[in-house]
Amino acid sequence: MVPPMWMRVAVFAVSLTGGLAAASSADAALALNAFGSGAGFTLTTTVGGWSYSSQFDYTLVSFAVPTPNGNIIAPANGGPTYLFSDTDNQVLANNIGTAPLPSGPGFAMTTMNGQAYGSQSTGGYYKFNPNGTIASTIPVVGATSVYGLWGDAATNRLLSSAQLTSGPAIISIDPTNGNYQVVANINYTADGLTTTPDGSIVYVANYSADTVIGYSLQTSTFGQTVFTTAYLGHGSDGMGVLAGNCKYAGNIVVNNNDGTVGLIDTGTALETTIASGGNRGDYASPDPTNGTLFLSQNDQVARLKAPTGCSIGTVPAPEPSGGLAAGVGLAVLALLRSRRERGDAVR
Repeated sequence: MVPPMWMRVAVFAVSLTGGLAAASSADAALALNAFGSGAGFTLTTTVGGWSYSSQFDYTLVSFAVPTPNGNIIAPANGGPTYLFSDTDNQVLANNIGTAPLPSGPGFAMTTMNGQAYGSQSTGGYYKFNPNGTIASTIPVVGATSVYGLWGDAATNRLLSSAQLTSGPAIISIDPTNGNYQVVANINYTADGLTTTPDGSIVYVANYSADTVIGYSLQTSTFGQTVFTTAYLGHGSDGMGVLAGNCKYAGNIVVNNNDGTVGLIDTGTALETTIASGGNRGDYASPDPTNGTLFLSQNDQVARLKAPTGCSIGTVPAPEPSGGLAAGVGLAVLALLRSRRERGDAVR
């Protein structure tokens, strides 16, 4: 859930050069439960190991993984932008470089069609270079970013929870010029959001009621409410949608403020916990290079991998068809038979 603004944007009691504050929940450890493991999810730590002084303290909150270098861009709250290799089990000291960052609170990050974007909490929108520096400010006139940012690769537009002069809204932004379209004017505080990989629906965490609401992005029904849950009770926040051909394709992974990770069935609108034991979940962002989802916690940014056949937040690469696989198999058998008939050694 979104804390009061002064708590959300408080500068961490952490020295980004190595000194760490005392943790309030040092023993918390986000881990899959029996359902999550049985369903085929995998959970690892990408970067972690730092301490925090309160549940609203975050060192790194959201990642982007742009091309061409495929490194992680990780803005620190009130500090520089870190660069990391896109691997797991790292700590802050493993960074491979830093870059300047506009002063102020943390950034929601997203990667869309190989480009990294960020929106600062209660601030503006930015395009990032692959080295972590700011390439340009996106001139979104009359709109202030709130907390959620997601790239809709199907339309090359950014979806954002925003504050307009007329009130809170969900907007769709053209990052080339900053022009935006209002998806929905809302009467609640919006937090994390995500789109379906085909760009047909944007799902929004309604902090005020702890529900998740879906709005249509299709031309004929644009802005209409097409999905809603009842009260969920976990503090819904950052999200990502599963795509592919696994059992849970179309369902929503949600990073919860109470230290759990949930799976929302979009058919029943019910949530099942797949991981627990964390301290406080918040932002989520996609890694389009491998179809995983980054999940922020107070002491780490974790990585969630979907069950076989699915990705989270991106469309998975197509697997070889049965005919193609069969053809490859027959070709291999023919090659082995030919080598044997010639007396070649098979190694």
